[in-house]
Amino acid sequence: MTPFLYEEKVSIEAQATSPSRSCSIIPHRKAMIAHTTVDDLTLAEDERLVVSLYLAAFVILAYDYILTFGDEVTYVWIPGARTRGARWFLFVRYVSMGVNMAMLGTTLATYPPEVYDSYSHPSVQLNTHALCLDACTCLGCNRIHAVRELLLVIQQFMVGCTIILRVYAMYDLNKRVLTFLLAPALATVGIGVWAVLPDSNNDASQNTSVYFLGCHTPLSRTRDNRLAIAWAAELGCETIALGLTIYRSLRRVRVSRLFSYRSASLWEIMVRDGALYFGVVCLTNLANIIMYHFGDFATAGSLGWPTASISVVMITRVMLHLHVAAVEADGSLYSESTTQFGMTEFVDSW
Repeated sequence: MTPFLYEEKVSIEAQATSPSRSCSIIPHRKAMIAHTTVDDLTLAEDERLVVSLYLAAFVILAYDYILTFGDEVTYVWIPGARTRGARWFLFVRYVSMGVNMAMLGTTLATYPPEVYDSYSHPSVQLNTHALCLDACTCLGCNRIHAVRELLLVIQQFMVGCTIILRVYAMYDLNKRVLTFLLAPALATVGIGVWAVLPDSNNDASQNTSVYFLGCHTPLSRTRDNRLAIAWAAELGCETIALGLTIYRSLRRVRVSRLFSYRSASLWEIMVRDGALYFGVVCLTNLANIIMYHFGDFATAGSLGWPTASISVVMITRVMLHLHVAAVEADGSLYSESTTQFGMTEFVDSW
């Protein structure tokens, strides 16, 4: 898939119907190059990279779903999905799948010209899609981009809640631990909102963004730096959760059995899976942050959605492993209050 760059001359007899919302149509390739300082081939390669990464993220999620569906039926559905832990697992698993399908659909869809040029005057003669580079941007693409941001927030919110509930359960529902976890989490949410809000003083995306076929919206350098800070804040929250997990487990875990699925206790499984989750998510998030800082205007945010999808894959794996361990050890998913696993009491929330 390559972006269509409108090269033919167009005749513009008037501005948009609203004087305050005029929309310029790029009539020639040279004007676009002068505006973006990026040639057409680079734009095409950048969009191909972005679309490929979105598709790869969905393939990873779908492939993991296929691999683990048998265990889901055996260890979640058959024992009974009436507990809070089972319901939350199914909620995260299937909502994330729906969110990714919606994201993939908006990414690969071909939109009518009106989406790209919502404010153009009827007298503008267009044979196909156009590029919109004015402050009015393209209303349709802006709305689609807002939907994508909302989907990303929903997915990351589910992952964050799962991590918090997991650590909260490990500390036997200690309110002070919950407060300690919620404080940085709320700060991260605030940073995330700040990162996606437009900056009226210095938001270059209002003047320099190029809207590709499929509404892939390049961001300004200011917005890229903000989003990098937001992802770094999320990484900090995950580091805090990992530290609390390790601290809680230091006196309960036998390191020699961490990687033995049959003999490891529930605490050992939680430490092992938590470390693996953090390792994978940390690497992908670091790559995402680096891309925001060093990627060009079209690819800077290309790893954001793959990072979120990998986080969902890892967190659902972690949750499923706990269900497997509980069922194999106890013969049932949960008792009414807690599951006794060796010397460990595991709160029924998970």
